[in-house]
Amino acid sequence: MRVVAVLALVLLLAGCGIAQRMEAQKQAEQQAAQNAQLIEQSKAGMADCDVRFPPGNAKQAVVRRQCINDAFSIRLPTFGPDQDIARSVMADAMVIAERVQAGKMTVAEGGAAVAERWSQAVSESQQRVNARNSVMAQQNVAAAQQQAAAAASTAAFASMMQASKPAPVVNPSVTCTHFPGSVTTTCN
Repeated sequence: MRVVAVLALVLLLAGCGIAQRMEAQKQAEQQAAQNAQLIEQSKAGMADCDVRFPPGNAKQAVVRRQCINDAFSIRLPTFGPDQDIARSVMADAMVIAERVQAGKMTVAEGGAAVAERWSQAVSESQQRVNARNSVMAQQNVAAAQQQAAAAASTAAFASMMQASKPAPVVNPSVTCTHFPGSVTTTCN
């Protein structure tokens, strides 16, 4: 009976893990939908900037960049823990726009400088992701070790419970005879 209770407890705990994974999946899907909305709103804002402040006009570089940064900031939550990197790029892009408008850079040079800054930002973000994944892998190994230890403990407990069962009573003075072709067995 105790073995059944232990097994029921193990199954219950496994069910909790499945429920947690399902909830996490649901939350991830909701977050993805919210992110998609933010990205679409940001793209619409940037398209409006292109209409109001067409690209290629050095005299409007600062006001265009401010408009683009405002539209882009809508999607900052989609960057998660790397929002600081995106904000840094936006600030650097504003400095570049000021240089373009002041005639210290051409529009093409400014565009190339912003693209280079984004490339650096993507590299930094990837390094952070790799570092987070490394930590997560270590945590997963520790969790797996804990689960294995818990399973071993449960198995040891079940084995101990099985071993503590009283031995069946055998009475050597009783003999049973089964009659072939019959469903009858006689014991005495």
